[in-house]
Amino acid sequence: FVNNRNPFTLSGSFMRGQFANDATQAIRTGTVFGSQLLGTSNGIRNSDSERNFTNWGGQALYKYLFPKEGKEWTADVNYNRSKSDNEGFFNTSYLNLPLQTRQQQLGTGSNEFVTAQTDYTNPLTDKIKLELGARAAVRNFRSDNFNFQDDNGDGQYEQVKNFTDRYKFNDQVYAAYGNFAHAFPKWGYQVGLRAESSQYTGTLLDIDSTFKNEYPLSLFPSAFVTYKLNEEDNIQLSYTRRINRPSFFQLIP
Repeated sequence: FVNNRNPFTLSGSFMRGQFANDATQAIRTGTVFGSQLLGTSNGIRNSDSERNFTNWGGQALYKYLFPKEGKEWTADVNYNRSKSDNEGFFNTSYLNLPLQTRQQQLGTGSNEFVTAQTDYTNPLTDKIKLELGARAAVRNFRSDNFNFQDDNGDGQYEQVKNFTDRYKFNDQVYAAYGNFAHAFPKWGYQVGLRAESSQYTGTLLDIDSTFKNEYPLSLFPSAFVTYKLNEEDNIQLSYTRRINRPSFFQLIP
């Protein structure tokens, strides 16, 4: 507390983890032509894999409390970064064939996320309230995955380029909003508008292919009307426009 009107918060976190997995699988494969079974093969696959990750972040929050009750201004900044690496070996031996395959998978990844937000609340009267705010969110993601195969059984793994996945993207969203609410003895309303600008840039690193999605300006209005039937029951009519963003896995080709 700088003083009774200026609280400031600073926090941070660090996390580290490791996963290891050893497994043995019995595999039975059948070759079918039409409705006829031409033959089967049996094998044993031994896998040995490990994954490590670290995650760290920090947060700074500031609030200014005005002399007027309920009136305040806040500003927050968040930073988070994570890194990971993984390695796996897969050896398959076929019981009725003189065949053995040895495969290796290596991968690294990183994810960096920064958000900055500010909000302003002002109860103009005991029945009217105004809210304003702005937010910026920027994310940088990268994933590199490689597959190797030991064809000669001499421990020399060669990269299988058709099974390589190297990808990065940058995602940026900037937004500002305003809300106005007015309450009456039996009913009330709230109207708001959020303006948003967003862009997404992805790159396939092995073939130097870049593609973008850009939305320079998108508007998201909202409106709420509430009627008070009694002390316990309300009826509300509302309209909002929203966006359904792609999930993490939908962003990776």
